[in-house]
Amino acid sequence: MLVEYTRIEGKNILVFEKALIDSVFKNGDARKAIELLEKSGEIAEAKEKSKVEEEDVREANEKIEIDRVASVVRTLPTQAKLTLYSCIFIIAESSKKH
Repeated sequence: MLVEYTRIEGKNILVFEKALIDSVFKNGDARKAIELLEKSGEIAEAKEKSKVEEEDVREANEKIEIDRVASVVRTLPTQAKLTLYSCIFIIAESSKKH
């Protein structure tokens, strides 16, 4: 399978162009695609890799989603946070029983 890579400017890291294209088509937002590439590059760099691999893109996407959810939860009023916590607690307890 032929995969094209692009250098991130100022960094010696190769990036999946496919990741950018997939993200733009999936989200319809180039800013989100750029955020995904940036986070993927950071993950690859932390692992001392010379290129971003698919697993890095998946990990970055997961981290971005977690950050977005956490950001929304932080803005909820206290009552909504308590309700959310209660729901999570009930689901966790019921899954332990099964």
